[in-house]
Amino acid sequence: MTMSFDTLFPIKEHGPVIAPDTLLTRQELSDAYRRHGIKLSVATLATYVSTGGGPPVRKFGFRPFYLWREAQDFAVARVSGPQQSAPASVARYNARVAARAAADKAKRAAAQSRSNTAALAA
Repeated sequence: MTMSFDTLFPIKEHGPVIAPDTLLTRQELSDAYRRHGIKLSVATLATYVSTGGGPPVRKFGFRPFYLWREAQDFAVARVSGPQQSAPASVARYNARVAARAAADKAKRAAAQSRSNTAALAA
């Protein structure tokens, strides 16, 4: 079940209501996103135009515009699925650290054993 933009990003600041088919400038889109709690700067939007990965852009001459409906769809698509809680992640991290420490200890013991064997042979 896909959630709507307004459900995922409820309005945090009051501002004008934007119709879905409204074309917005970069500054207007950044402001609209910010009202919904999404921090996406004008500079980041400009970078997305040249590198890809941002909301769909339309141009009138050299000026970029964003259709609000498409910008909302872009934001909804960027929301990830459920993530594992921190305690499980911390437990996995601690297990990896312990395994690395045990492997390092075993390597040191093997190296010490080889050096002791070499000293006895001499």
